[in-house]
Amino acid sequence: MTNLTLLQLCIWLSHKHGDPLDGLRQELLLRALEGYKLKDIQIDGYSHSYVKRVIAPDLWKRLGRYCNQRVGIRSLQLALTTKYEQLSEQEKAAVDKIVPNGMAATTESQVPAPTPPQYQGIPRNKNHFYNQESTLRTLGQRLQQRDISLIFVLGGGGLGKTTLVSEVLRHHPPLQENTLWCNLSDRLMFDHNWALIQQEWALEEHPDGAIAQLQNHLQQQPKILVFDHWELLFATACLSGNYQPQHVMYVEFLEAIAHQSLAGTVVVISREHSPAIEALATDNPRVTLITVEGLSNLVAQQILQEYNLQDPELWADLVETYRGNPLKLRLIATGIQEWYGGSVAQFQNQETIIGGNTLRDILYNLTCRISNSEQEVLYWLMLWGKSITLEQLQANFHVEMPFASEVWDAVRSLDRRFLLEKKENHRPYFGLQPSIQRYLAQEFTRECCQEIIQAIATLPQTHFNHLKHFPLMPQGADPNILTSPVICPILKGLQNRYRDFSQIQANLRRLAQNTPPANSLQHDYRQTNLTLLYETLTTYFL
Repeated sequence: MTNLTLLQLCIWLSHKHGDPLDGLRQELLLRALEGYKLKDIQIDGYSHSYVKRVIAPDLWKRLGRYCNQRVGIRSLQLALTTKYEQLSEQEKAAVDKIVPNGMAATTESQVPAPTPPQYQGIPRNKNHFYNQESTLRTLGQRLQQRDISLIFVLGGGGLGKTTLVSEVLRHHPPLQENTLWCNLSDRLMFDHNWALIQQEWALEEHPDGAIAQLQNHLQQQPKILVFDHWELLFATACLSGNYQPQHVMYVEFLEAIAHQSLAGTVVVISREHSPAIEALATDNPRVTLITVEGLSNLVAQQILQEYNLQDPELWADLVETYRGNPLKLRLIATGIQEWYGGSVAQFQNQETIIGGNTLRDILYNLTCRISNSEQEVLYWLMLWGKSITLEQLQANFHVEMPFASEVWDAVRSLDRRFLLEKKENHRPYFGLQPSIQRYLAQEFTRECCQEIIQAIATLPQTHFNHLKHFPLMPQGADPNILTSPVICPILKGLQNRYRDFSQIQANLRRLAQNTPPANSLQHDYRQTNLTLLYETLTTYFL
């Protein structure tokens, strides 16, 4: 898929939606498609601040509306490619006829040749580095061992995997001097990274191809090759760890070196595990897995101290809420300092743990790539509101997923994405981290409110999605309605729209009466949920 085709697609979609992209937005879009980071994009006649703060957010918002998903500069190629593949042949023909601003014709030769971003070297950590000394020491030892060919550094988003690797390299100058860092968010395709490797390591062409040449070089030279953001190679909307077909060269490269004795080492950093990674590491002493965990409570509190937050007696609970995730703690500390004058107590009185759009976007990015079955499991765990065993979850999913193995597959996939929190007792329990729990509850509540408002406006024709497919009070969950993560928030959300609880009560009664009861074989919770909302409103709010 060429950059020109994707640019033409965006222009075609913008006309279809009645808000054509102007020349400025087309130029910004083309630069982004060429692989430039937003901070490196300069457009003549416009300040960088204006492009970054006004034009870019508007462009991503428009593209998100066209593609029916959130779009940012990192997800741009994938979102547009997916949208293009959904078009009919007639629509694709119409896209091909589009002439972008400033181009006389739509031939590929007239598109400016993509200029890959300059090599940035090893990332520099802008913040003070905190991490468990044992993890830092283990990685340093592995990088200096001659018998380790491949190291996977895995862990959830925001835990500091990239920072950990860069800090280890900076503390060992001989390793740093021999390291080449490939950031897949800058260059995603293997060919682009291969061109960078050839350039930086002065490699000549090899008759057997790129993989053989790179393998041969690493066998002879004590080089370190780092691939960051490996999770971008995996497909979206399916179970975790499935590589996109265009990235098969990366898979072949890892398979080629995993069992070889190398003078150098390859390091893969990813926030998503995969069956293929597990297979490479199984019974293979040349492959090492290092999982980065959250900071200990005492260490993480040093981050809060950096931001001069108040109420230190509440810090331990705040750290526990975010499970010692450095990025989440920095974002929430910034928000507390900016909006609550540094008072943790005032922030906690707001009964929120999301704390702004930046953290919400991070949580969205953690969950936006998952499959439908994983999404169902996440929502079910959120509604359940407590840790659960696999057997309990499978019992509740006898209608949604008729085969118990499907539930197990979805749970294992979520675990490989580091979205679950496991507790090992005599039987393993798992649940959601508090920040993910609250994020999902807020998103679910918002969708349910919109469904009810829309249904009231279109009676007797109604359409429900979340309220149809998920029980607000799953069997076996805490029976206390007031502690439900969504029931009271939905009613409060409706109050913001209608103000009068009596009007909400009448509308809920009409909706419940208009909804036919489901039989035992139907996957339909509409009437049960509407009746529950009506009864809760009548009992506790009137």
